[in-house]
Amino acid sequence: MKSVGVAEAKARLSELLGQVIHRGERVLIRRRGKLVAALVPVRDVERMDAHEGRDWLDSIVGLCADSPGFCDVLDQIVAERQAEMPRETGFAWEGEGAEETSPRR
Repeated sequence: MKSVGVAEAKARLSELLGQVIHRGERVLIRRRGKLVAALVPVRDVERMDAHEGRDWLDSIVGLCADSPGFCDVLDQIVAERQAEMPRETGFAWEGEGAEETSPRR
């Protein structure tokens, strides 16, 4: 992925847009060495928008389907956290009807 400074991006904007549009390239823009913006193909933004409404838990469930060992590690972390928590405190997904709505169980 290409990275350019703001001054270079201003001077070469038309050329950089052509690379993004026709080649699908992504261009990062820096200001004083810090990344501040990006030129990306519209299809990338459309994909991001399509996933924006998805629940973060959907991503985890999909990852668990691809990597069963990952779920085992998550289960271990949850069990350790539950052991550290006071009895009256629990996780948001626990409680009445939790078994019915859990996508993993």
